[in-house]
Order: sequence, then structure tokens, then C-alpha cells
Amino acid sequence: MREQNNTEVIFDIDDGIPEFLIGDTLRLNQVLLNLLSNAIKFSNQKNVMLKMAIESQTNKSICINFQVIDQGIGMSEEQVTNVFKPFSQADVSTTRKFGGTGLGLVISKKILELMGGNIEVKSQLNKGSCFSFTVSFAKSSKQSTHDTNVFKQKHALIIEQSNRPEAVLRNMLNTLEINTHTINCKDERLLEISISHDYDFIFLDWHVLNYEQNNILENLKQQLSIDITKTIILASYENQEVKNTLSTLNKTVEEILLKPIIKGNLLKTLEHVMGIATKKDNSVDNTCFKKFAGSKILLVEDNPLNQQVASQILRSNGFIVDVAEDGIAAIEAVEKDSFDCILMDCQMPKMDGYTAANKIKKQSKYAHIPIIAMTANTMEADITKAKESGMQGYIAKPIEVQNMFEVIAAHLSQKQP
Repeated sequence: MREQNNTEVIFDIDDGIPEFLIGDTLRLNQVLLNLLSNAIKFSNQKNVMLKMAIESQTNKSICINFQVIDQGIGMSEEQVTNVFKPFSQADVSTTRKFGGTGLGLVISKKILELMGGNIEVKSQLNKGSCFSFTVSFAKSSKQSTHDTNVFKQKHALIIEQSNRPEAVLRNMLNTLEINTHTINCKDERLLEISISHDYDFIFLDWHVLNYEQNNILENLKQQLSIDITKTIILASYENQEVKNTLSTLNKTVEEILLKPIIKGNLLKTLEHVMGIATKKDNSVDNTCFKKFAGSKILLVEDNPLNQQVASQILRSNGFIVDVAEDGIAAIEAVEKDSFDCILMDCQMPKMDGYTAANKIKKQSKYAHIPIIAMTANTMEADITKAKESGMQGYIAKPIEVQNMFEVIAAHLSQKQP
């Protein structure tokens, strides 16, 4: 989504916020995904920012203020007044152009109220909007496992795109007391410096490698190849286009830091470059499933809330998602288009998921498509019934994001040659 809209999402997180907190992460994720998806949709191809700042704290708890800021189409005072009403969007023309009904904001407001918070919005027409809310968390006794002292006085170079400075990354590195320098990818000084010799970490956005070939870019590729282990590629996800671009280098880049950049992922990447941490394995976590970004998924679900939550989670991580509201619509969708995976609700009107899965699997041309049950019924008899109907796995409701990633990645991995 970010790549298609030419919109970059930036996380600006107060360094004082602890790495581990206790709270309802599932519901918080639902709210943030909704707000960020809306911000991207209405951003007019400008950056979107998530800011997190400490509002107050005690020895046992911390209150964090969240702000989702865009520089897009904005809203009038009248539109702001109605924005949290069901099935309300800015106006009819906005709905035609951008889609949606505004239901997600109503759901987000209710979720935050259940968490003891509230949501507010400030907006100016044609200048953008800021949605903000505050949530309290209990502090965890779990401490960070990263020793940041090992990074002090190291040297980092950030090679920036000509139109997108990496201010947040620079600030994060400076906080770690890493001597950080930035240079534009078209700066002729890149012809003069020895980046592999002078720096411990070299950050480079993958788009730079696709720029028009010139002496600066050719020299840069040669310099990176001298000690490729220092190179850290910045990318929104690891799809085939990124892999093809990286293949233009003489040696294989092993470190890809996914955007938006999160401190924990940055620390792990720096440790890998320094040889401190064990190398990343192939097990599924919050980031490695992104190599399947671009895969097309059919989400079969009759509940609007579940449609919204699941589709936003998937789309925000690079998947292409079509939605069918029942089993009959699912069969029609499969006959009209091709899919890499089907997520199938089991209890639906008109035709349930068991019947739909059975009918799809009976057709040999669709037998290769993995069908994963999405159900609140996880008793052994229910799981057996799902398997007998042709479903290969299941995701329990309410959706737990990490588990959903693992199940989908496992079945997509089996499809790959």
C-alpha cells in the first residue's frame, strides 16, 4: 500500500518509552491500523507519521499519547463534527474517490472507550488531519536484552534518496551515540570517500539502486561490494521487485531493515552486522512473512468488523486482498480471479465456509490453493470438520495477529517451489 501510493509511513517514537509494556495489543493494533490506513488513503501521496510520546508515568504505569498525522485532503469543521458517526465520510464525492463508509473510525472510537481512552481529531481542509488518543499501560518487569553500549562511537553513513531524507533513522542512531553522517545519493562526494573503510554501518534505500545509471551509482555499487556485510538496505517489504534490484549488486546483501523503522528491529540489525547476535533463521516472525507481500488473498467473511480488521492487517503489510461476504461469493470470486490463499470463515449465511471449501476443492484447477479456516470454534470436532471439507489449517477468532502471520506464511511457503 505504501509503495503503490508513493506514501511513506514514519514512526517517531519517544526513546523513553519502554520496550516492553502490558496492555491490549490486539485492540490497539486494530485502532492504529485503521487510522494509518485512512491517513495513507487520504494523504495525497505525502508522508504519514505515527508519533508516540509519554504523557505521564508512575513506577508501575505509563500513559502514552498517540498521534496519526497526514498532510492530505483534510476536513472542514462540519466534516470533523460528523467523522465519528456511523456510515459517515467527508462527503459523497470523497466516498466515490476513496471508498469506505467511515465505519472503521466508529469502531476505533468504541475500542478506545472500552480501553478507557478517547479519540480526538484536528483537521484543516486541504492541509491534513491529526487523530490523537491516549492509552495507559502497565510497566513490564521484562527488560531489554540489547546492550547499546557496544554501538557507542561507531560510524554510520546514511545514503539518502534525493527527495526523502532519513531524519528518524538519523535521530535513532544519534541516540545510540553512533557517529552518523548523511549524504545524498547523487552527491559527487560519493566518488571521493571510501565508505567500506570509513564506516561500520552503511544504510541505503533500495530505490537508489534503481536510479538512472551514472558514475556515482556505479562507484557506489563497487564500494558496497568491497564489504557487503556492512550494508543495510532500507525497504518497506521484501518482495520480488526488491530482490531483483538487490541482485544487481555483485554480492548478496543479507541485512534488510524494514520500514517503518522500529528501534528493536534496528538494534537486531546492528547486532547482526557486528556479529554479536546469531544470524536470523527462517522461522516466521513479525517481519519475515513480508517476503510474501504481493500475494493475493481472498478473505471470505460476513462480519464487517472482522472484514475490516483482517483486510487492514493484510493490506498494511503488502498483501493484495479481495473480500467475499459468503460462500457463494467466494466461489464466484475464485472462478473470476486467481488467488494464492483463501481465508474462510466457517459460519456464514447463504453458504457456510465448509460447503464453499468443499466445492472449491472438488475442482482440480483450484485444488492447489490453500484454504485456511477462520473460526471461533476450535474444538477438535470443529477442526476435523474443517479438514474434511478441504481446509488445510485454521486461524482462531478473535484474530491474534502473530498467529495469523505464522499460519499464512506456513501455507504460502509450501506453495513455493
